[in-house]
Amino acid sequence: MLKAKLVLNVNLEAYAKRKSKQVAAGMAEASKLLVRSMKARVSILYPPPSEPGQSPHQRTGDLLHSIYAYPIENNRKIKVGCFGIAYASMLEFGTSKMAARPFMWPAFKANKDKIIEKVGVFVRGRRTR
Repeated sequence: MLKAKLVLNVNLEAYAKRKSKQVAAGMAEASKLLVRSMKARVSILYPPPSEPGQSPHQRTGDLLHSIYAYPIENNRKIKVGCFGIAYASMLEFGTSKMAARPFMWPAFKANKDKIIEKVGVFVRGRRTR
């Protein structure tokens, strides 16, 4: 079974130990931003069906509710994605019979600078909103 997921990965060994908590806090903030953006992309109600290249429209809500983030490896990484929904990767990447309807990668691309900034702000110790 294929599962679609994006992983935000920051190698904390590259930072001093005193900074690891700040990086973890920044990653948590960044992952919340990414989850909100991904959920917003799949919140458009069906009908009509989504066009190829558009984010998928919501039918049952299963895809929407499968999007979340959780820390792994002692908070060195945070997994963000769709968990437990086999068809998420088919929507994201398409199949031989269906064009892709991406929602994870576009959410990341749209928020990449904000994600980097959120982690950086916590590392520098100047949290802003």
